[in-house]
Amino acid sequence: MADHLSDCFTNALPGILTGSILGIGRAAGETAPIMFTAAAYFTAKLPGSIFDEVMALPYHIYVLATAGTNIEATRPIQYGTVLVLVAVVLSIDLIAIIIRSYMRKNKKVVRMDSNVIIKLNKVNFYYGHSRALTDITMNFRKNKVSALIGPSGCGKSTLLRLLNRMNDLSMDQSRRRNSL
Repeated sequence: MADHLSDCFTNALPGILTGSILGIGRAAGETAPIMFTAAAYFTAKLPGSIFDEVMALPYHIYVLATAGTNIEATRPIQYGTVLVLVAVVLSIDLIAIIIRSYMRKNKKVVRMDSNVIIKLNKVNFYYGHSRALTDITMNFRKNKVSALIGPSGCGKSTLLRLLNRMNDLSMDQSRRRNSL
């Protein structure tokens, strides 16, 4: 069980990191949720707990650009704050990209073992000229539960129909390539 969880996490980590990269970029750019949940107009000290109010950098930029009578005098501080925000976002994204590329390079290769009862190797499936499945490679192990998870229309049902040989009844309109 722990082996399968480890394999699952190892295979999912690059996607998780990609989601984190996109999430950090959105969180840095969208200030409305920050303004209405945690942001304070001014804090003289660092927060002491996760429940304390904070000055978020996007909100700080907004305050510097709109508050006061001499906004031009705060322009260098605005630029400096924007530079810090961009540097923080790019640094976090760079670290996530490096970890993701490292994980993809060192991805464990699953060897064929005696517990594999169905092996798919770069399976493609077409309905006429329209490709429904593209390069599906996976193993189904004996006495293990496998889940097919994905959005609507991604080919989960087509793969199950292919594995159950239900498409063999209508092979004049559909075709399969590579090993199954």
